[in-house]
Amino acid sequence: MDVETRLLLYVVALGAGVSLVTIWRRRAYAFWFHMSVVAALFASAAVGLAWPALGRLVAMPSLIGFCALSLAPSLLLMAARAVVPRRRYAVAEFCTAAASVLLGMPRPIRRERRLWGALAAGDRGDYARCAEEFEALYGLGALPPSQGGAQLAHVVPMAVARRWREVLQRFDDAPPNATALRVIEAHAAAETGDLRRALRACRRLSEGHAATVHRHQARRWTLACAGRATYLEEAERARSPLLGRVRGASDLLIGRAHEAAGDDDTARARYERAARRAPGALRRDADAGLARLRVGTPRRATPDEIETDEILELERSCRDEDAQRLPERRPLATWWLSAITTVVSAAVFLTVGTDAFQLLAVGALSEPLIANEGQWWRLFSPMLLHGGWVHLLLNISSILIIGAPYESRVGAARTILVYLGSGMAGSLASAYLNHTEIGVGASGAAMGLMGALLVLLLRRPDAFESLWRTRWVRFLWLGLGATLALGLLERAVVDNAAHVAGCVAGAALAAMLLPPRRGGDEPGLRRAGRRLAAALVVALAVTACVEAALEARRWLRPQQVVARGVEVSLPGWLRPTPVGRSIVLRRPPAELALLVGAEPWTEVAPSELLREQPALWRIYRREHPEPLFHEARQLFRPKDVAEAEECGPAFAFGFRLETVRNGRAFVLLLLPESPETDALFDELVRGIRESLRLVD
Repeated sequence: MDVETRLLLYVVALGAGVSLVTIWRRRAYAFWFHMSVVAALFASAAVGLAWPALGRLVAMPSLIGFCALSLAPSLLLMAARAVVPRRRYAVAEFCTAAASVLLGMPRPIRRERRLWGALAAGDRGDYARCAEEFEALYGLGALPPSQGGAQLAHVVPMAVARRWREVLQRFDDAPPNATALRVIEAHAAAETGDLRRALRACRRLSEGHAATVHRHQARRWTLACAGRATYLEEAERARSPLLGRVRGASDLLIGRAHEAAGDDDTARARYERAARRAPGALRRDADAGLARLRVGTPRRATPDEIETDEILELERSCRDEDAQRLPERRPLATWWLSAITTVVSAAVFLTVGTDAFQLLAVGALSEPLIANEGQWWRLFSPMLLHGGWVHLLLNISSILIIGAPYESRVGAARTILVYLGSGMAGSLASAYLNHTEIGVGASGAAMGLMGALLVLLLRRPDAFESLWRTRWVRFLWLGLGATLALGLLERAVVDNAAHVAGCVAGAALAAMLLPPRRGGDEPGLRRAGRRLAAALVVALAVTACVEAALEARRWLRPQQVVARGVEVSLPGWLRPTPVGRSIVLRRPPAELALLVGAEPWTEVAPSELLREQPALWRIYRREHPEPLFHEARQLFRPKDVAEAEECGPAFAFGFRLETVRNGRAFVLLLLPESPETDALFDELVRGIRESLRLVD
């Protein structure tokens, strides 16, 4: 069973095991079908790892089953919950319905689908179906009494239909912690002109430590209906989360504020823009605003002195929250690094292949080439190369999942420094601690991002919401533990030195590059220095990639070797060394040696090629004792090339001897027996047979 097959089985076993533990800890027994499927996947992966013969058969079906029945439902539910803040309720309903089918129709997911279906019906104006769905949700127990229960089932359809005065009549005995009801109360009171009640609802939400999104929903409509257009325009320029993330929502809110303040022309322009951009119910609100302005019945705000003071206090509270909020950025650097790595690795797979020596040609890590030939750029170029599609998929997934939340909180410059710095640290550790002769992969950089995000979570906890902070810490510890366990189980193919060094370097760099605390400011000189350092590191990495490309051209380009009147075409990566009047070609870490010459017989015996190629000599000494080597030297001293051809196969001490002749010209090749390199060496021998000839 090859390495990629084992990696697939490890991924399935880990994912299935985590799912089982999560279901058991949460007592989510409604997911019994999903639990049965995941248990079967875990068992199949475990059996495949225990019995390699079965592993080849179950690896791909297990992976497909895990992706379809475990990973896909999770991604669909994440997508549904991600589009809800943008009021894409129909998309959320579809994604949840698909996830429900894949999970075996568990009751919690069916309730969630009905909730998004009810909101989607209300958003497109089907108020009757919205009311029916909420009644059904209440009957199924999906609306708990602590959150309003029956009141919520009646109030939400009224709010969707904009029957604000009827909504307010339902709040006489609302539970104190009914967050959704308080948000609706604030909106209804503000629209009906009862600013004092709307402000009281906002105050209760703040005192009850409601979620930020709920506080923002109540505050933005209260400020809009109070005519606070100046502040809302300021929040729009600052991209404050107060205005939400729905397209056209800021135009609607600012238009409503201008209408309340008496600026009908600006209100009309904003309403028209919102009517073009906003979806569903918000578009109908914009149309209603335009209709009020057209018939001359705008809704004005006339707050008294007490209400004005409370509104100003609400604005100050919103400004304080915005000042303490760490700016969230789009993770462009993470996306670009992942895209470049994917494109380069895929291009290498499709053009050069995944053979170890071919990867060495295009820039793989190699301790002999770095130490002996000074090819420093091989510390950077391996981050763009991978040993196979599974290797690439695992690393790119890790980079995207970990890098995006890290960069969104610290910026591109810090992310680039951590990524490239930890990747280089991993390469150094792999080369000089592990003595790696051929290595590829961005796993050191990915581990560096994991260490950096963990440091950010522990040192700057206010950069994350409390729930997400706990989840991320658990996820990172799980990822680090799984990587360590995989490294111990697959020591022969997993570069543990690069993983550990990359993680430690990433954590150290993140600790040195921590962003200021919430509400703090960073000196401009330090910010400029960080950006300059990131630019220098990027320039160094680009230079390394250019050097790798130039070396790849030299490496793959054939060279003509002439010795004793013999000419032969050989790969450009072999380095010729004169020995007498003949030439020996070799180059670490390529474990082979070639002797080019012509009859009469050269003064170098074929067995001496072991001495001429240190890599071969190390392998031979590792696999065979010293007396056996001396015995081989004594047995194998042919008098001429014809005798070498006859007794070549007898030289079977872990190596094979190939003799290529063309008249008096000959090439002797001493090659190690290795299934991974047999195809490469066979191609080399064919090329020599086609090009070997005598010259004048």
